[in-house]
Amino acid sequence: MRLGIDARLAFQTGVGVHIRNLLINLQSLLPDAWQVFIFSRPGDIGKLRTIMNTTDNISFIPADAQWHSFSEQTKFLVQLYQTKLDLMHFTYFSYPVLYKKKFIITLHDLIPYDFKTGKASTKNFFIYEAKHRIYKYLIRQAVFNSEHIFTPSRTVANDIVAKFKVKRSKITIVYGGVDKELLEVLNNIEAKSKNYFLYVGNFYPHKNVRFLIDSFLSAKISDKLYLVGPDDFFSAKIKTSYAKEILKGRLVFKHNLSVKQLALLYKQAKALVFPSLAEGFGLPVIEAFSADVPVIASDIKVFKELFGSSIFYFNPKNKNDLANILRTFDKIDNSLVTKKLSKAKKLLTKYSFANLAKKVVNIYKKVI
Repeated sequence: MRLGIDARLAFQTGVGVHIRNLLINLQSLLPDAWQVFIFSRPGDIGKLRTIMNTTDNISFIPADAQWHSFSEQTKFLVQLYQTKLDLMHFTYFSYPVLYKKKFIITLHDLIPYDFKTGKASTKNFFIYEAKHRIYKYLIRQAVFNSEHIFTPSRTVANDIVAKFKVKRSKITIVYGGVDKELLEVLNNIEAKSKNYFLYVGNFYPHKNVRFLIDSFLSAKISDKLYLVGPDDFFSAKIKTSYAKEILKGRLVFKHNLSVKQLALLYKQAKALVFPSLAEGFGLPVIEAFSADVPVIASDIKVFKELFGSSIFYFNPKNKNDLANILRTFDKIDNSLVTKKLSKAKKLLTKYSFANLAKKVVNIYKKVI
């Protein structure tokens, strides 16, 4: 058995956490007789070697082909065929669409299909529209041509079935978990003062960050709002719009944090606020749970499925709804917060990368 795994996004946000921890947990579960080929960006191979106990049956293949690029559809495609794989696992929706051998794909969400987000938003209208159409085409082809699909929630699985009319049996739900390195740091940090609300994630439009900021400012509270995520086009646009509030110290943007810095921000936060209009899973929510931090999140289907009554909900299109929660958060009965955090802790036993890896290996064996 010659298995390939696409790890080109192993050190990107969100998806990267999933890929790294999948690899960490897979290595002890895969049969020794299998040859495993991990396709990674050349500069990431050394970092992957440090987090994995690599063995003779694991090889790292430099794959210098950016996702969403022409080289992905050509250069990376040639590499895959040259490696003569029995099964390939694409860990993200962007893949060489002309690859016709057996493959499995992880679709973390259908956001690129439903929302016009991503770096294409920095381009002119025609390029923007063309890229969105390409993303939709890639996802459609992945759904129909893959041997099997992994999704991080039932909500995403149901959306795939509804949109593409594929059999539900073709999809396996693999819940994510908390990053191993982050969890180790969180367990060795004590909480200090809790005088700010926290957002963690990227700044794409579907993340609804402007709504969060407007709601926070209209609440007129003395707390600060920390916003953690990539330093990119989207965060720059938001910072330009709220320059005065940043100067006043009401809004604090943090980029390119170490794991320890992120852990400290979680531990010292009053609450995580997560205003997304759409998600596949919502990794920062369980990261906050691991830090014993309550979560205030948008009232969307996937969060209801995954987190139930363990979080405080608001209407992600009603600024007054969120503003009122932020304004009165300190007055919430401590017993209610404790009850929600207790439920959250129980969920952490369910959402783990160890459980995810076991399901993934079982599907590998079944498909091959």
